[in-house]
Amino acid sequence: MNKRLTLTDHERIGAELFEIRNRLLTLGGEIANTHPKASSVGRNALKMASSVDRVRAHLDNEAIAAGGSTRTYYPGTGKQGIAK
Repeated sequence: MNKRLTLTDHERIGAELFEIRNRLLTLGGEIANTHPKASSVGRNALKMASSVDRVRAHLDNEAIAAGGSTRTYYPGTGKQGIAK
């Protein structure tokens, strides 16, 4: 049987993923700016945060369904998850 995340778990994970995503965006920009735009390193560096975004969107949908805030995974924004 799968254990569900509690709202407290969602809040903790949401805060951590928010910080991780921001750090990946900073690092991705730094890496991309030091490599040719057409290089696979440059392109992949700019995509690093995409996987985190997809996970955040799915988990945000779960948190909302469990009665959580629409800002659990997107603090400071009006955005909420709409992952397919």
